[in-house]
Amino acid sequence: TRRINQVSDILHQDCGPTRSREVQSVDPGLLHRYVTDGIRSNCGSVYRYAGDEVVLSWPKKKGIEGGAAIRCFFAIRDYLDSRKDYYKSTYGVQPVFKAGVHVGWVTVAEVGVLKREISYHGDTINTAARIEGCCNDLQRDLLI
Repeated sequence: TRRINQVSDILHQDCGPTRSREVQSVDPGLLHRYVTDGIRSNCGSVYRYAGDEVVLSWPKKKGIEGGAAIRCFFAIRDYLDSRKDYYKSTYGVQPVFKAGVHVGWVTVAEVGVLKREISYHGDTINTAARIEGCCNDLQRDLLI
């Protein structure tokens, strides 16, 4: 295992439970397609896809000091805004998302016996998820 200083950014598609499942079942690659360009152009790394959520990370210097995490959020949002008419006419809903950004140390470990994976552990990941969870209550798409 190793500890690294990491920026965690939780992006979550927010179409409501029924709409989100409907969009995912019609086009299962929707989330992956619209975040890929924003992630690549801002040097982010995908830590994990979980349903309609993606957890991204950056080294602290690039993510916060270089502003990549914030630029990534706006790049994805701008792309979605540019395609809103298509999504509304095709799926009946405009996908939106929210993000919680947090900086801190994580422990990176390879876990598992039969199915191995790299796993991040620590308060940074949990805190980013909790911050993202506050977006609805505070009526904000991005909280840092």
